[in-house]
Amino acid sequence: MSEFNIVAKYYQMDPETEDMLPNGGAIKNGMVVLIADPNNRFAVKETDLDWEMDRILERNRWAKVSHVIGDGTTVVFIAEYEDGTKKQRMMGFKSAWLVKKASIPSESAWIRDITEKQTKVLFLVREAMEKAQLSTSSNEHMIADQAAAKIMDVTVGNHA
Repeated sequence: MSEFNIVAKYYQMDPETEDMLPNGGAIKNGMVVLIADPNNRFAVKETDLDWEMDRILERNRWAKVSHVIGDGTTVVFIAEYEDGTKKQRMMGFKSAWLVKKASIPSESAWIRDITEKQTKVLFLVREAMEKAQLSTSSNEHMIADQAAAKIMDVTVGNHA
């Protein structure tokens, strides 16, 4: 087991280089993480049991995260370990995680990603509202047209 960088069951985080994520919802692609609760890690020892070795290699090593999916109950991601091996991980959403600070995306990159997504959504909403206005001509749709106009004003920045 010496060929792997395995952390002890009761590993203590290094506050200089590591931080703690409160739950799986905070995990982002590119982060390097380790499950925080030692009860979810295994005691490091020599073993001949395949399943025990598998658990140690899965839960007692830092892993770079990709393909994160969370549903509020569980978080699922691909973990890539230092030796290049990959494994799908699935843990309870409420589990805390240790994270290497250097792997946390910068706030500006995160905000830029959110802004790009919001812009795309607003564009699609505006497009849908324009189509809705064009397709309505009777008085019964007047309220919907007024709401559509307000949404379009907000999406293009023409606030009243």
